[in-house]
Amino acid sequence: MIGKFDILLAKELSRLARNQGLAMKLKQLLENNRIHLITFDNAINTLKGETQMFGLYAWMYEQEVERTSQRIKMTLKTRAKNGKHNGSPPYGYKKEDGKLIVSDDETANIVRRLFREYLSGKGFDAISRGFYNDGIRTPSEVFGKI
Repeated sequence: MIGKFDILLAKELSRLARNQGLAMKLKQLLENNRIHLITFDNAINTLKGETQMFGLYAWMYEQEVERTSQRIKMTLKTRAKNGKHNGSPPYGYKKEDGKLIVSDDETANIVRRLFREYLSGKGFDAISRGFYNDGIRTPSEVFGKI
């Protein structure tokens, strides 16, 4: 791979420097292989010798990643404490005002049937074969993924 690239272009250093240790290894790798790094935000341009801020930027971006992670975790935790569901609703449910409620389409009855048949002793293969024979759509079909 050596010699195939002269320049590495990046939108900004944050796309490469989310971990300061790895960012410094990347910088060393690029330097050792005489590959220039240019960021479109003009923070780093090794063609012009602008590298003195690399370590500081790498550290700042790593800190921002950590802060963002903490904010997201806190938001998800707060939503959960307030009874709000995070993410997409499971099959058989829908989300209204952030809360899960049983769906009013056929999916809720399919889930009920699945549990009823499983609790009566049917195995997964028998249940899925029964669904197939009865023409029940798969979750992927219901959500338009197939």
